[in-house]
Amino acid sequence: MEVSIWRLRVPNRVKSLMWRAGTNSLPTQANFVKRKILNDTLCQECNFYAEDTTHALWSCPKLNDTWKVHFGQLKADKVHCASFLEIIDGASLVKTSFELFALTVSAIWIRRNKVRLGETTLPLGQISASAYDALQEFQ
Repeated sequence: MEVSIWRLRVPNRVKSLMWRAGTNSLPTQANFVKRKILNDTLCQECNFYAEDTTHALWSCPKLNDTWKVHFGQLKADKVHCASFLEIIDGASLVKTSFELFALTVSAIWIRRNKVRLGETTLPLGQISASAYDALQEFQ
């Protein structure tokens, strides 16, 4: 995973996010509970499941349509994964779309943080287009 992440042609902040997601070191609700910072692991987006890295970036039901736009096959193949690293590894097999995958992860994470802070967010239906535009602009 590491080698393919660091070779991506995306902003360094996105590479760092991908590495942190793959190593489960993002500040998710579940990780905050493990560190005794918070008492509740519940996802603020769906209010149903515990928010770990995989849930926050991939398996939250609210994200299904977002991922299906460009990554429908990957979503179907990686329904039940033990970690987000498995999903990253699956996405990295398709070199032509791995950068778009990384920017989609970034857009989802940025939106998630804005939701937590009560800020105005990009609608979920616009994340895929926003990630695609960001990739085109960067490259």
